[in-house]
Amino acid sequence: MLESLKNYLQNQGFENIFLDFMPPVENGVEAVDLAEWNNVPENDGSATHYIQVQVRRTSYDAAKNDCRRIVELFDSGTDERVIDLSDDIFCIATPRRGAAILSRGEGYTTFYCELALWSNTR
Repeated sequence: MLESLKNYLQNQGFENIFLDFMPPVENGVEAVDLAEWNNVPENDGSATHYIQVQVRRTSYDAAKNDCRRIVELFDSGTDERVIDLSDDIFCIATPRRGAAILSRGEGYTTFYCELALWSNTR
């Protein structure tokens, strides 16, 4: 699932995406981390994936705006719009927590959000 999310975000223009790992600031400020903190499988082969996204940027506004953009990308809305992550994998996504500040340091800010994605794959 995380690889599919990474590819989807890359196609939306995001770069420096890491899976289950936020690199140290010393290795580069600009980074996005995707981490699956829970996975609830269903009997039909599908699952609900709980994902935390962290977005670190050089400015408060850039981190907040990019994190909000990711929340918007992964909001299927009340009509449950299907999001095609790849040719084989799709999901219906619901934000669990909007963009919230996680940390600030010298020359960077990190925002995070949480998503619940029901997917046709475990």
